[in-house]
Amino acid sequence: MREQPEQQAPPVQRLRIRYAKRGRMRFTSHRDFSRAFERAVFRARIPMAYSSGFNPHPRISYAGAAPTGSASEAEFLEIALAEVVVPDDIARQLGR
Repeated sequence: MREQPEQQAPPVQRLRIRYAKRGRMRFTSHRDFSRAFERAVFRARIPMAYSSGFNPHPRISYAGAAPTGSASEAEFLEIALAEVVVPDDIARQLGR
């Protein structure tokens, strides 16, 4: 019998992040951007909330991705955090 996965705690804070895709970045697909953003979050050691299940992943929600090849000044994503943090600290950590 297969062991049940560990249930993760619910997120305690959500942050909505606005970003722009300009210049050569507009040719990046949504999937490539999401993979790069997940890596950046992991490297910045941001206390992310994770999904429950056999393959947990960070809780990141994207709101309406722009088509590949078109520039965008306001795209949004929302991250769920496991700890309460100051939004300016997150911006500084991701900027590094």
